[in-house]
Amino acid sequence: AEEGMTLSGVVILTWSATDPDGVDAALSIRLSVSADGGESWVDLVTNLANTGSYSWDSRTWTPGGEYLLRVTATDPDGHLRSARSAPFRLASP
Repeated sequence: AEEGMTLSGVVILTWSATDPDGVDAALSIRLSVSADGGESWVDLVTNLANTGSYSWDSRTWTPGGEYLLRVTATDPDGHLRSARSAPFRLASP
């Protein structure tokens, strides 16, 4: 999400994750949301295949406020790397 963007409804989340010393398809993906600037995170999905996209129904979350998304990729050896989005808002459905 671009900073200041407003999202609503079903949102297609996309990412690109690679494993420099392994097979990209072997990465396990976790998608999380924060409503407090990254102090705490709630998992949307864990152990997701590294397909590069996920359909998130944002209508189950409270509109307004400022949110962050985080994607975490973990390889079979347990090494992980995370990236987070710019802040965004959720609109009423």
